[in-house]
Amino acid sequence: MMNPSLSEDRRHSFRLRERTHLGLRFIDPASVKEVTVASTTENIGEGGAKVSTDVPLPSHDRYNFETTLSDALPYILGLGELVWRDDNQKLYGLKFLDIPPQEMLNLRSHVNRFISKTEQVEDRRMGIIERRGKVDDVILEKRTSSRRRFDQDPMTKTLLPPRKKKEEDYQKNVVEERLKWIEQQTGTTLPHLGQFSENPTGMSQNIENLIGTTSIPLGIVGPILIRGTHARGLYYVPMATTQGTLVESYHRGSFLVTKAGGVKVAIHKDEVHISPVFIFKDINASVQFITWLREHEPEIKKSAEQTTHHGKLIRITPIPAGRRIIVNFVYTTGDAMGLNMINIATDHACQWIISETKPESYFLRCNFSSDKKASFYNFIQSYGKEVTAEILLPKKLVLRYLHTEPRAIYEFWYSAVWGSMQAGMIGINAHFANGLAAIFSATGQDIAQVVNASTGLYFVELTPENDLRFTIKLPQLIVATVGGGTSLAPQRESLEIMGCAGPGRVKKFAEIIAGTLLAGEISISGALASGGFAQGDIALRNRGGNNKPKT
Repeated sequence: MMNPSLSEDRRHSFRLRERTHLGLRFIDPASVKEVTVASTTENIGEGGAKVSTDVPLPSHDRYNFETTLSDALPYILGLGELVWRDDNQKLYGLKFLDIPPQEMLNLRSHVNRFISKTEQVEDRRMGIIERRGKVDDVILEKRTSSRRRFDQDPMTKTLLPPRKKKEEDYQKNVVEERLKWIEQQTGTTLPHLGQFSENPTGMSQNIENLIGTTSIPLGIVGPILIRGTHARGLYYVPMATTQGTLVESYHRGSFLVTKAGGVKVAIHKDEVHISPVFIFKDINASVQFITWLREHEPEIKKSAEQTTHHGKLIRITPIPAGRRIIVNFVYTTGDAMGLNMINIATDHACQWIISETKPESYFLRCNFSSDKKASFYNFIQSYGKEVTAEILLPKKLVLRYLHTEPRAIYEFWYSAVWGSMQAGMIGINAHFANGLAAIFSATGQDIAQVVNASTGLYFVELTPENDLRFTIKLPQLIVATVGGGTSLAPQRESLEIMGCAGPGRVKKFAEIIAGTLLAGEISISGALASGGFAQGDIALRNRGGNNKPKT
């Protein structure tokens, strides 16, 4: 257990210029009760810390811990092991076992600023403190093996799902074992979740703690005629949804726009950005940093692109906020959605920036990019692909298929604009989110990106001839045809229906999506303008007998 024979010099391998408060939060394995112990960090390094507490710690070896008072020490949440203890003096040696990557960066920044001696000091119990600015292999080895140590925790054996090593964890028999475990834990029988249409070993990059799959009904919309630069012709569009009448509505709109000669589509932008933040001593230092960034942009671009074959750094834009400088890194990512790609590339570049400029601290993201959150910046500047689509619908087709006058549709749209403005919406449209969620689910996209992609605009114009011009703008469409969920067999097959699976197809896919969303806006506008919107819900309710649970 503990080794009381460790020398005083060994204990004090971690040297700070100042004492730092550290809060220890741990879980008592016996009672599964969280206890907070106030403590002070005497010495700290990337391998661990020496702490003194107000009261003796209970006799457990491992603790989940978190730090407080971030002005002195960056916030860290992780798993630690006590490798020595002195209960009389209430002194303890805490060895870090598991710290998330971003928080390890925060700790590394702190260590570089406050350790008074930069020589490498080895302690077989406490690990290694690395030299300033150097990523030590021992630290990386500890990160990769931390899961094994965590699984030895007494709480893990009773409360957490059983897991194997990564190469084994997705074997079908292991997945079945985990499904049986959750049935026992919850007192349920789950005969449907264990059904797979493909080998679960292929899902290792898509999910953790895998127990099965859940199916969503898949329907087909179309044909729809698209007249874009990358998509030209008739397409059938798969939609996965549990919302009755949704596919029917898009199907009707697709038929109508095809009868009118097809949807014109154009892509205006194709870029995605990430926004790290650097914190300096004061405004003067931050101003100097901005000048340095502009002078070294070629080196920053080279550093970022060393980590990726497909990502290209287009530009960087500093955004001052006092002593904090947000740096917006803007990339193209090819056929991939690319968020993991740009995380890695940007962090690689930022590590070089840190080594050259010595900020007080740094965070890879600060929410300026507003990924998976609605923001006016992305609405105006774009995030992902900026796509527009339009069609001119003759009056005779409006009367025949939408069963109302063109002016009624225009008046409905105008009233909806007023309602949207009154509500303070970001973007004005009828139901972009419906179509996006259904297409994203069918084709393996990141469904959370619906938050961004649905903040678009829908316009209706009444011509002197009493025809209707419909236009949409999607300023934040993030999609992929390679990587992520697109590699799963059912999702890849859905992409194949549209001829959009694989490299070189992502812009074609984006144009098909835009055309389909426009068809959906026209269809729902016609239903609401004609007074027939509720009739679809009535028809759905009347056919609902087939959905009643069987007894």
